[in-house]
Amino acid sequence: MNMLLTNAVIVTMDENTPAACAAAIKDGRFSRVGTLSECQDALKGLPYETLDARGNLVLPGFNDTHLHLLHYAKSLETIWLGGAAGIGEIKDRLRQGLKTLRPGQWLVGEGWNQDKFTEGEKRFPNRHDLDDAAGGVPCSILRTCGHIGALNSAGLELLGLDEKTAEAWGDLAEKDENGRLTGLVKEDLCGLAKRTADRPSRAEMQDMLLRAQEKMIEKGLTSVQSDDLGYVPDRDYKLLRDMIAELERQDKWRLRISEQALLPEKAMLEQFLNDGFGYGTGTGRFRIGCLKVLLDGSLGARTAAMKAPYADAPETCGLLLFDRAELFDMMELAHTNGLPAAIHAIGNQAAELALDAIEHVQKKYPDVKLRHGIVHCQITTPEILARIRQLDAVAFVQPIFVDYDGDIVEARVGKQLASTSYAWKTLQGSGVKVVFGTDCPVENFAPMPNLYTAVTRKNLAGTRAYRPDQCLSMTDAVRAYTIDAAYASGEEQVKGSISEGKYADFIVLSRNIFELADKRALLDTEVLATVIAGEKVYGKI
Repeated sequence: MNMLLTNAVIVTMDENTPAACAAAIKDGRFSRVGTLSECQDALKGLPYETLDARGNLVLPGFNDTHLHLLHYAKSLETIWLGGAAGIGEIKDRLRQGLKTLRPGQWLVGEGWNQDKFTEGEKRFPNRHDLDDAAGGVPCSILRTCGHIGALNSAGLELLGLDEKTAEAWGDLAEKDENGRLTGLVKEDLCGLAKRTADRPSRAEMQDMLLRAQEKMIEKGLTSVQSDDLGYVPDRDYKLLRDMIAELERQDKWRLRISEQALLPEKAMLEQFLNDGFGYGTGTGRFRIGCLKVLLDGSLGARTAAMKAPYADAPETCGLLLFDRAELFDMMELAHTNGLPAAIHAIGNQAAELALDAIEHVQKKYPDVKLRHGIVHCQITTPEILARIRQLDAVAFVQPIFVDYDGDIVEARVGKQLASTSYAWKTLQGSGVKVVFGTDCPVENFAPMPNLYTAVTRKNLAGTRAYRPDQCLSMTDAVRAYTIDAAYASGEEQVKGSISEGKYADFIVLSRNIFELADKRALLDTEVLATVIAGEKVYGKI
């Protein structure tokens, strides 16, 4: 596609040419970035479309560096439980969902958060609650974090879970004081429940993905780094690739996906690599970006792995999902096959183990240079922060977490540890590549609330700030969403800035976010146009 972008306030995120007022696009890439006359000359004799930015700000397209695209797509079809005031409201919403359920279909809901309940007890739902709401229809509901969920009795039965079989799952299947299953499931068992409860057809998944793509493009996302394999039936990575490839051939797919491939066992990773799914392989808009390693759980569910017991739950330190030897073996296999790893680590125990694993492969194979990273980087000490820099690990962070976690972090981990956590300015200032994501559907994928929390450290209501010393500048926050985000997936040479030769992926915003006197104006700043590969795929102008 050829295009002339005019009348624009372009912030390129390219240090060599930081600003411009026009851009010429040939065959989906920027061919000239500069003055209007320079860009007109670059397109002389060629057919092209003109996009008049009307004096508005133009940025590189946003790149969410950690979300779950297919999970979000599926969530559009489930019963949304976010904002429920209590278990009673969860049951009411489930009963409403029963009315539209097809024969043989599970009743599936997600998004609840017991910390935000305002009616009744602030506890997790259990099988008895779901039996009351769903009766004999199998039912599964996920907490907003996705690391813990609840099943009713019919759901437990279809999963083959009873008091005896659950022993193989250890702490992942909760039991009450009488040794009976409560219906609460965690981590890998929660994932099994998700895959069992929700098995749409290929065509249904493609339709879901297209709806999700449309919503994301409208908010200015042009690239995503996505963890999807846990949401594909049977973890079929070939099916995931082929679904996107087919949509590309049909000229329906626009988003660029760097897949963070979640493969929880070494044998699965070996098969993945043997099947030719190495780093950078894929289709035009879908590529393998890294191995995703899920090392612990979430802070909200108290499954993040801590070195000491939780301050508000002294009976637990959370969960480590790999032991040291298993993790090191996985990392060696990935590292020696040129596949970077992005390791989910929220608790400080998980963060230390993740860094040990990165250090292990770096020292054992010093000639193999890969961009390993830590996903979330939430509960940290000064020593952990220093090691992230020393090991040159990428920090995949979610500023929007400040909105909720700021209310619970001190209660969960204590005042001292809370005072050294979520320290993204410290990391960025030390030279670490800090890159932004949302973990959608854990949080909304919209970039503007994410930017707001990054530059203010406030909740979305604007009523509370957590560690305001860690506020980022707007420029640094945008870098984390664009050029540094591209670095995280090894693609900074082809995208992430408005630079000659790179993909013409950019957005037009309704406000110049670098000049806002009141940062709350970010929250109603709109995307006026989204362009991918020189094609306007969304636009109000």
